Amino acid sequence: MNRPALCFIAILLLLAGCGPTPEMRHAQDRQAEQESIRTQLSTADSLSTFDAVWDRAFRSRYLTEALVQEIQQARADWYVRTHADLLPIVRDAIQQHRLLVGMTAEQVHASWGKPRMANPSLVDVGGTHEQWIYQGRTCVYLDNAVLSAWQGEGHY
Repeated sequence: MNRPALCFIAILLLLAGCGPTPEMRHAQDRQAEQESIRTQLSTADSLSTFDAVWDRAFRSRYLTEALVQEIQQARADWYVRTHADLLPIVRDAIQQHRLLVGMTAEQVHASWGKPRMANPSLVDVGGTHEQWIYQGRTCVYLDNAVLSAWQGEGHY
């Protein structure tokens, strides 16, 4: 069959209601959005870039638990790969999304991502004190940009 005849048949099928269903279009849109996020994720080269990918994915109506885990693991893997001087216990904690007292603020960020909210730093004789709040109402406490404690329901 020639091209014009195929186009004519395709138009007839669409007019007859044989085109993609809303569910098919939704699945195609979801797949395209997730692939676009994965492409952006594959080129991320800093914690702030991973934060941007996370923000975009979080705003997406197609966010899935699998995509969340993929972003978190890619961030942790990138950080460990680009910081070869990490102590093995810190490296393992970051890759397993755990916290250790004594981690730097950057290492906490690499392990758990950007906090949902950060309370302003308090400065006193002992230095600076920050509180980061994550989903699940977990509070992370940093003294002089070093993890001193955390409490709450847990993050992961």
